[in-house]
Amino acid sequence: LLLVETRLASHDMQEGIEALLVRKTNDAKWEPPTLKEVDMQALSAEYFDNPPKATIAFNHNDIFTEYPHKFRLPTESDIRRVVCGKNPQAGIFRISREDVIRFFEKAYEDKIGVRQKVAWVLDSKTKTDKDNFVQWIK
Repeated sequence: LLLVETRLASHDMQEGIEALLVRKTNDAKWEPPTLKEVDMQALSAEYFDNPPKATIAFNHNDIFTEYPHKFRLPTESDIRRVVCGKNPQAGIFRISREDVIRFFEKAYEDKIGVRQKVAWVLDSKTKTDKDNFVQWIK
């Protein structure tokens, strides 16, 4: 962050913004004026040889599969497992289209877009039998 702050306050950043956005010219006066004059050792030291001044300590042992926040919609795979009876929370018996949608609305606590996403997947990946149960089409 400190590096970003110093770069944003540097002469070249100010000059570039002034020339391009204010004066609307292509005559920025860079320091140094050419790339050949850039001190590569100083540049390398500034960007790569400075260890961070502070580190961030994460005080939890959560792993990705235990992450407590659900920001995503159900995947096609999630929906397929429910339709095919592979999700123990949904049961192993045949299930109707509306029951699949209700299951995901409850599981995702009425998250916006769940009904539409599940309905879209059911429309494209399942068929309804004569008893109104959905079957996954391979």
